[in-house]
Amino acid sequence: MINLIIGGARSGKSNYAERLAKALFDNNTSKMIHYIATAECIDQEMEQRINQHRLNRLARFKQNTVELHEVPLELGDKLKQLNQPNNIILVDCLTLWLNNQLYYSPEQDFADLCESTSNLINNLQADVIFVSNEVGLGIIPHNEISRRFVDEAGRLNQAIAKNSDNVIFMLAGIEQCLKGAVYV
Repeated sequence: MINLIIGGARSGKSNYAERLAKALFDNNTSKMIHYIATAECIDQEMEQRINQHRLNRLARFKQNTVELHEVPLELGDKLKQLNQPNNIILVDCLTLWLNNQLYYSPEQDFADLCESTSNLINNLQADVIFVSNEVGLGIIPHNEISRRFVDEAGRLNQAIAKNSDNVIFMLAGIEQCLKGAVYV
């Protein structure tokens, strides 16, 4: 089952995704949760955000039920590695991963990256929860790289949503089911 949790900044996406992962685990305790974090610690503020996410995970999940993987770039490889029916994979978040791609490899073919990532999820046997920011609802960014990021994020979100079983839009901490069914 592929799930996309999408919304704006501080809309409750990560909280909802963690609750969903826990609910999937509680329904089958023989599964293992693999939490893929894509953020990189680039400054003090980001370090605080990462630490807060770590504390939230410790509070939400029992010890030995979740394994953390820090994957800023090679998401496809990690998804392939963890692709087993007894795994629950939570990816938080696609837009940070895309930001890393733009930063480290701006010359790559992003249409190909989007297509290969989208095609990959069609072959996953694990339960997967993707978290992504909806960045296209605001004003048009002032500079070229920011506009490119918004465009690429929109394309990636569309491709993942198309191939997801469930798409949940978060707004002010309230989930809105856009496709499929709501679990939690």
